[in-house]
Amino acid sequence: MYVLRSFALVVMLLLVSPATNAQEEFFPLAADIGDDWTATSAEDGSTSQWPAFARFTAKSYVGPEGARILVGRIEPTDDVSSAMELASGMFDVYLERFTVDPVSETRLAGMEPVDGCAAMRRVDGYDAVIPAIPVGMSLCQAESGIIVLVYVSGKIDDATEHQASDQFLAQMLEP
Repeated sequence: MYVLRSFALVVMLLLVSPATNAQEEFFPLAADIGDDWTATSAEDGSTSQWPAFARFTAKSYVGPEGARILVGRIEPTDDVSSAMELASGMFDVYLERFTVDPVSETRLAGMEPVDGCAAMRRVDGYDAVIPAIPVGMSLCQAESGIIVLVYVSGKIDDATEHQASDQFLAQMLEP
């Protein structure tokens, strides 16, 4: 059941269907990431089957040299721990979507969290089809109460792997 829920969360990120008016102001503008970045519009997904999520909004970006960012922003209900558990399950499912550096999560767990994050998970790896493309993923339970999952393949500026996903995450948390 937990695996099915996690898989459904992944599908929701990729095929999110509009349920309410998404808030674009929750996400950085493509131009704020750098030159030649474009973005989809933010889309709210239905949370009816996820009682721990009051709101789930996703957005994707495409940048130079095929770089990609997929971000999910979760507003939890009062049950923040259940919402974080579901988001962590989504993180685990995404680990199967690329070749993970097997020691990176343990190595990165000792790093300071991004400013504004109360709890974090990070991982580094490479695209499963084109191993020359680095991948980084960061999950943050923000001090403000929201939860943000960021997946980056390729580069943002010169940052790759978790440095790239952390850099975008920091932009997500800016006031």
